[in-house]
Amino acid sequence: MSREVTGERVDVAITNKGGLRSNIQAGTITFGDIYNVFPFENTLALLTLSGEQLMQLCREVASVGGEAIAGMRLVVTPHRELVSAMVDGKPVEVARSYRVATSDYLSQGNDKMSALALGTERDIKSDITIRDLMVRYIKKLAAEGKALSAECYGRISIKE
Repeated sequence: MSREVTGERVDVAITNKGGLRSNIQAGTITFGDIYNVFPFENTLALLTLSGEQLMQLCREVASVGGEAIAGMRLVVTPHRELVSAMVDGKPVEVARSYRVATSDYLSQGNDKMSALALGTERDIKSDITIRDLMVRYIKKLAAEGKALSAECYGRISIKE
């Protein structure tokens, strides 16, 4: 979604589960549904994390039992310890940098995601809310005759 607004490729997207305030039921999606899910005026933030910083973020996500992520797969223990982290099907490389999309709120390190505050090459898109991004995305899908899919299984798995 962020690529369509910024023209920039993003490796990972993350938001906090507490920022998603409702579920969308199957069927027609209304603007009211989107406002219920995204009631805050959070705007899109892009930043760069080193591989080490991304691993720190992954440990933070594991420690709270998971967050809403895309572009990344995590394996954690039942005790909320990180076992592995993969981006684009490959283990996170500490020597590499990763472009991350999140909200302006989380980019400040809020909600136990302090690694995001370490990001460089920060670009806060204060003119576009996360909610507006979702509306644009859903409209684009509708124009293409596609349905919104919420397939998210396997992004975070528990290793017994």
